[in-house]
Amino acid sequence: MVLPGGLRAAGRRVRFVGSEQRTPILAGTYEYKVAYGLSFTENSGAGGVLNGANLSVIVPANSGVTFTYVKSTHLVTVIVSPA
Repeated sequence: MVLPGGLRAAGRRVRFVGSEQRTPILAGTYEYKVAYGLSFTENSGAGGVLNGANLSVIVPANSGVTFTYVKSTHLVTVIVSPA
């Protein structure tokens, strides 16, 4: 699974290893979805809805972001913390 969208445009390709991934990201506001098989053919958006609306995260300067994905619910939890 990957998180395509604004994160990828910012030069950060987020791939999950297990169910959690922490990655440093430049300050900004980003939109993303959870994509399976490296394409948008099957993706989850807001509320874990198939083909749902984009999710978003605001990242302040000098921060890292932890994404946690639960496959059974298709929900992503995002924690922004100092790098």
